[in-house]
Amino acid sequence: MGKSRKGIIILIILILFVVFLFLKVFDRRINTVHYDIENSRIQEDIKIVYISDLHSTDFGENQRKVIEKLEREEPDLVLLWGDIFDDMEPSHKAVELLDQLKGKYKTYFVSGNHEFNTGRVKEIKEMVREKGIHVLEGETLALEIKNTKIDLSGTDDNLVGESRYKEQLKNAAEQRREEAFSILLTHQPKNIDLFREYHYDLILAGHNHGGQVRIPFLVDGLFSREERFFPKYSGGEYDLEGSKLIIGRGLNRKTYKIRQKYPVPRIFNPPELVVIHLKPDK
Repeated sequence: MGKSRKGIIILIILILFVVFLFLKVFDRRINTVHYDIENSRIQEDIKIVYISDLHSTDFGENQRKVIEKLEREEPDLVLLWGDIFDDMEPSHKAVELLDQLKGKYKTYFVSGNHEFNTGRVKEIKEMVREKGIHVLEGETLALEIKNTKIDLSGTDDNLVGESRYKEQLKNAAEQRREEAFSILLTHQPKNIDLFREYHYDLILAGHNHGGQVRIPFLVDGLFSREERFFPKYSGGEYDLEGSKLIIGRGLNRKTYKIRQKYPVPRIFNPPELVVIHLKPDK
């Protein structure tokens, strides 16, 4: 084999490697992530799909790419917790998602900071309710799914105001049943000490977009939405002294600007759909 031919082959391999690396680093396909939660209060396997931080992102006509993955899971519950809408983007893609869920799944919604930032959070909540989706605002719903009692609590985003947020947490916690498996939906995960006080079995949050930048085996998240670098709780599963905390990395594909100046894309951090498997304790 001549030197020129070898050089061409090496060049092709290098180009393919660079293309592969680029696609992997800036992967925009939806990644489905599964978590198993075992508890003695769970009687039969229950599947929950939860969606956060859509930010009105376009995933095809009628949000086909999201809905196809969701339908494949055949969930018992669908949870939408925060930033489904966006204050800087048109709302029609968020509405398309709601329309696709309408009447098909037991679906529950809590607000995020971007719903508040639109200046029309009340209007958005009313629109969500009109789709047959329950909006949680500091309350607990007593559910029974597959012979399992589940208490589903939810709060508004922290932008509702500190005192009101704490009041919502307290009110929701007081409505729980002792015999039920308890779940808390809240958009921002920064109130860890408050969460510990109420001893929920499972806490679900989002907001931090997985730290925006991840480096495999080295950095799980570069910064939080509050612009703190290397946040402890950027995405994944955490143990809070008996409570399980799961933070979704979100579906948005947005480039984030640090201090409103420096744009940073999602790197090694694809959009994420979370599936939670509740299982009887072995």
